[in-house]
Amino acid sequence: MTFRKLAFWCMPLCILAAAAFVYFPDVATSNPTVIGQTVSEKVTTEEQPQDYLQPLFTQETPTETRKEELAEIQDTNPWISLASTELSSELYDFIESEHLRYVDISTYPFDLETESRLRALSQSGEILMFDNTEADRLSGLTETPSDIVSRYFGTAAEADVIIATSVKTSDGGIHYLVLPVAKQEEADSLPEDIKVAVALLKQEKVTRKTM
Repeated sequence: MTFRKLAFWCMPLCILAAAAFVYFPDVATSNPTVIGQTVSEKVTTEEQPQDYLQPLFTQETPTETRKEELAEIQDTNPWISLASTELSSELYDFIESEHLRYVDISTYPFDLETESRLRALSQSGEILMFDNTEADRLSGLTETPSDIVSRYFGTAAEADVIIATSVKTSDGGIHYLVLPVAKQEEADSLPEDIKVAVALLKQEKVTRKTM
């Protein structure tokens, strides 16, 4: 009788023990998943500052307007062509002191960079000096010096030197000023005549700006 009572009370205890053994392993195996998620979140948080630093290494791309401004600032060299003629050597100091843009017409046809510079300068208001004294080196070409200059200033006349510039009008247009300087027969006054022509052109620019 005693044994039966003992078995009756031990049976529930065994069932409870078995239930506890099954329950606690489930709890234990769930912990790594939680820890894994925490570590993953920590790694993600530590990696985020790299994204925030990214803009610090981004270089600004200049706009087209900014590129034109930079090109205008950097284009300060008066010698579009080298001073290779006798006239350019004689007027070297004058060209630099007066901030002229010198072009030897005998170097035509111009390369793409020179073409681009001349088109920009023809509308910039700066004074260009086209040296035609050695235009005989253009043999074989159909263009004359005046044809070449007119490509940038609309018109020109045949002469040993052509001084040209532009003036912006009040309505936003551009007015070209072109002054041909021809060498006088039996006279060596071309350099002085060029200096006078440059002075006259500068005065005309001032006059037209105040109109």
